[in-house]
Amino acid sequence: PYGIPLPAAVRTPAAGPLRIVYGGRFEQQQKGVFDLPEIDRALQAMGVTVAWTIAGMGPDEEELQRRWAFNPSVRWMGALSNAALLELYTAQDVFVLPTRFEGFPVALVEAMAAGLPAIVSDIPSGVPEVLDDQVNGERPPVGDIRAFAAAIARLDCDRCRLEAMSARARLDGRGRRGLKPTV
Repeated sequence: PYGIPLPAAVRTPAAGPLRIVYGGRFEQQQKGVFDLPEIDRALQAMGVTVAWTIAGMGPDEEELQRRWAFNPSVRWMGALSNAALLELYTAQDVFVLPTRFEGFPVALVEAMAAGLPAIVSDIPSGVPEVLDDQVNGERPPVGDIRAFAAAIARLDCDRCRLEAMSARARLDGRGRRGLKPTV
């Protein structure tokens, strides 16, 4: 009864820069979206090149784009249907969610079911039920830009670890914890 649609396909590994995706509402107070360009700045300062894809919409969209103007290669997808977002996940490597609070983050489960390890704020509800730190993703402290960047950098330089986390994320996102997939 609480199932969610899951992607039919799973991510395909690719050589080159790590492909990072955020899919959700562009809203700072809850989702912490203004952390995303700061994470990108921190990665650049570390010499880590990644390819960002940002999907969604929301009240802070214009400000988010303004803050991220320093990186013209960020790919802005706009609002996508659920099916298009699930398809998009299969061409990514890591899902990032710098949230401040959540109930149960459905986008996290959808991304994990596509095989994306997740880097998500360590909040007390929702996230710990599906994300095992260091197993299928990482849970840096809320608002800790350096910890988010370090987690991404570790996956970028250790693609074997990325693939192991990807396989585990796919299993966990598809119901190992009692979720009921509807595919």
